[in-house]
Amino acid sequence: MKPGKSLIINLSILAILALIGAACQSATPAATQSPAEAYPEPYPVETVEPYVPPEEAAPLAPAQVNELYPGIQDGAEVTWTQAVAMLENGEVVQVMQTHDLKVYLTFWDGRTLVTIEPEIDEINRAIQDCGDPCKDILIATE
Repeated sequence: MKPGKSLIINLSILAILALIGAACQSATPAATQSPAEAYPEPYPVETVEPYVPPEEAAPLAPAQVNELYPGIQDGAEVTWTQAVAMLENGEVVQVMQTHDLKVYLTFWDGRTLVTIEPEIDEINRAIQDCGDPCKDILIATE
Protein backbone atom coordinates (compact mmCIF):
# COMPACT_ATOMS: atom_id res chain seq x y z
CA MET A 1 0.00 0.00 0.00
CA LYS A 2 1.27 3.47 -0.79
CA PRO A 3 2.28 5.65 2.18
CA GLY A 4 -0.16 8.40 1.18
CA LYS A 5 -3.11 6.02 1.00
CA SER A 6 -2.61 4.62 4.51
CA LEU A 7 -2.37 8.16 5.88
CA ILE A 8 -5.75 9.00 4.33
CA ILE A 9 -7.28 5.85 5.83
CA ASN A 10 -5.85 6.60 9.28
CA LEU A 11 -7.08 10.21 9.13
CA SER A 12 -10.53 9.01 8.06
CA ILE A 13 -10.72 6.62 10.98
CA LEU A 14 -9.64 9.35 13.39
CA ALA A 15 -12.24 11.73 11.97
CA ILE A 16 -14.98 9.13 12.42
CA LEU A 17 -13.89 8.43 16.00
CA ALA A 18 -13.85 12.17 16.75
CA LEU A 19 -17.41 12.53 15.43
CA ILE A 20 -18.60 9.59 17.53
CA GLY A 21 -16.90 11.02 20.63
CA ALA A 22 -18.48 14.45 20.05
CA ALA A 23 -21.90 12.89 19.59
CA CYS A 24 -21.55 10.90 22.83
CA GLN A 25 -20.53 13.99 24.82
CA SER A 26 -23.46 16.07 23.59
CA ALA A 27 -26.08 13.45 24.45
CA THR A 28 -27.93 13.95 27.71
CA PRO A 29 -27.09 11.15 30.12
CA ALA A 30 -30.11 9.04 31.07
CA ALA A 31 -29.45 9.59 34.79
CA THR A 32 -30.08 13.34 34.47
CA GLN A 33 -33.39 12.91 32.62
CA SER A 34 -36.58 13.10 34.60
CA PRO A 35 -39.06 10.22 34.23
CA ALA A 36 -41.38 12.56 32.31
CA GLU A 37 -38.61 13.24 29.78
CA ALA A 38 -37.61 9.59 29.52
CA TYR A 39 -41.24 8.38 29.23
CA PRO A 40 -43.38 11.28 27.96
CA GLU A 41 -46.67 9.31 27.74
CA PRO A 42 -47.92 6.97 30.44
CA TYR A 43 -48.36 3.33 29.57
CA PRO A 44 -52.03 2.65 28.76
CA VAL A 45 -53.86 0.71 31.46
CA GLU A 46 -56.85 -1.44 30.55
CA THR A 47 -59.82 -1.39 32.84
CA VAL A 48 -61.31 -4.78 33.62
CA GLU A 49 -64.79 -5.43 34.93
CA PRO A 50 -64.69 -6.99 38.40
CA TYR A 51 -65.61 -10.65 38.74
CA VAL A 52 -69.03 -11.23 40.23
CA PRO A 53 -69.27 -14.55 42.06
CA PRO A 54 -72.28 -16.72 41.16
CA GLU A 55 -73.88 -16.14 44.58
CA GLU A 56 -74.12 -12.40 43.86
CA ALA A 57 -75.04 -12.67 40.18
CA ALA A 58 -78.55 -11.73 39.21
CA PRO A 59 -80.68 -14.57 37.81
CA LEU A 60 -80.98 -14.67 34.06
CA ALA A 61 -84.10 -13.42 32.36
CA PRO A 62 -85.79 -15.92 30.03
CA ALA A 63 -84.63 -14.01 26.93
CA GLN A 64 -80.98 -14.22 28.02
CA VAL A 65 -80.86 -18.02 28.30
CA ASN A 66 -80.90 -18.69 24.55
CA GLU A 67 -78.16 -16.06 24.07
CA LEU A 68 -75.72 -18.00 26.29
CA TYR A 69 -76.00 -21.24 24.31
CA PRO A 70 -77.31 -20.19 20.90
CA GLY A 71 -75.86 -23.20 19.06
CA ILE A 72 -77.49 -25.78 21.31
CA GLN A 73 -80.83 -26.78 19.83
CA ASP A 74 -83.83 -28.31 21.58
CA GLY A 75 -83.21 -32.01 22.26
CA ALA A 76 -79.40 -31.79 21.98
CA GLU A 77 -77.09 -33.67 24.34
CA VAL A 78 -74.67 -31.69 26.52
CA THR A 79 -71.86 -32.83 28.79
CA TRP A 80 -72.43 -33.26 32.51
CA THR A 81 -70.09 -30.32 33.19
CA GLN A 82 -72.11 -28.08 30.86
CA ALA A 83 -75.35 -29.21 32.51
CA VAL A 84 -74.07 -28.36 35.99
CA ALA A 85 -72.90 -24.94 34.77
CA MET A 86 -76.34 -24.29 33.29
CA LEU A 87 -77.92 -25.27 36.60
CA GLU A 88 -75.64 -22.96 38.55
CA ASN A 89 -76.44 -20.07 36.19
CA GLY A 90 -80.11 -20.40 37.09
CA GLU A 91 -81.17 -21.29 33.55
CA VAL A 92 -82.97 -24.56 34.32
CA VAL A 93 -86.61 -24.64 35.49
CA GLN A 94 -87.18 -28.41 35.54
CA VAL A 95 -85.13 -31.60 35.54
CA MET A 96 -86.25 -35.15 34.94
CA GLN A 97 -83.99 -38.13 35.51
CA THR A 98 -84.44 -41.62 34.15
CA HIS A 99 -83.24 -44.97 35.45
CA ASP A 100 -80.60 -45.16 32.70
CA LEU A 101 -78.80 -42.03 34.05
CA LYS A 102 -80.26 -39.67 31.44
CA VAL A 103 -81.26 -36.27 32.75
CA TYR A 104 -83.56 -33.94 30.81
CA LEU A 105 -83.07 -30.24 31.56
CA THR A 106 -85.88 -27.84 30.66
CA PHE A 107 -84.87 -24.18 30.30
CA TRP A 108 -86.64 -20.85 30.68
CA ASP A 109 -86.87 -20.51 26.91
CA GLY A 110 -88.63 -23.88 26.56
CA ARG A 111 -85.71 -25.92 25.23
CA THR A 112 -85.04 -29.35 26.70
CA LEU A 113 -81.50 -30.72 26.66
CA VAL A 114 -80.22 -34.15 27.64
CA THR A 115 -77.16 -35.12 29.66
CA ILE A 116 -75.86 -38.29 31.29
CA GLU A 117 -75.23 -38.10 35.01
CA PRO A 118 -72.09 -39.86 36.29
CA GLU A 119 -74.08 -41.87 38.85
CA ILE A 120 -77.70 -42.23 39.93
CA ASP A 121 -79.20 -39.20 41.73
CA GLU A 122 -76.15 -37.04 40.98
CA ILE A 123 -78.55 -34.42 39.58
CA ASN A 124 -80.20 -34.15 43.00
CA ARG A 125 -76.81 -33.56 44.65
CA ALA A 126 -75.90 -30.97 42.01
CA ILE A 127 -79.16 -29.08 42.62
CA GLN A 128 -78.68 -29.24 46.37
CA ASP A 129 -75.06 -27.99 46.09
CA CYS A 130 -76.17 -25.23 43.71
CA GLY A 131 -78.15 -23.41 46.38
CA ASP A 132 -80.20 -20.29 45.60
CA PRO A 133 -80.11 -20.36 41.76
CA CYS A 134 -81.64 -23.86 41.88
CA LYS A 135 -84.15 -23.46 44.70
CA ASP A 136 -87.20 -23.31 42.39
CA ILE A 137 -86.24 -26.17 40.03
CA LEU A 138 -89.00 -28.71 39.66
CA ILE A 139 -87.62 -32.27 39.94
CA ALA A 140 -89.61 -34.89 38.04
CA THR A 141 -88.97 -38.64 37.80
CA GLU A 142 -89.64 -41.11 35.02
